[in-house]
Amino acid sequence: MRSESGGWLMIDWDTAPAAPPERDLWDLTPGDGPALRPGLVELYRLRWDLVEVAGGLARLRQPHGATADDDETWADLEESATKVAP
Repeated sequence: MRSESGGWLMIDWDTAPAAPPERDLWDLTPGDGPALRPGLVELYRLRWDLVEVAGGLARLRQPHGATADDDETWADLEESATKVAP
């Protein structure tokens, strides 16, 4: 949503009261939004990467062939796994 001053606002209508803002804003560049607590930002960043690892592993545990989707899943899995355990 655009503000009266011309800037953009992010509004989380569905789950705004369900979690701290860091859950939804962890991927913003510092200074792009409200002041965020660094520890929570890192927690949600780690959570995102763990979800990506779990999703990639679940997909590759199923029968699959050598497709472009498999290659992309593997590349994403490697990237996310490196972030979780460098």
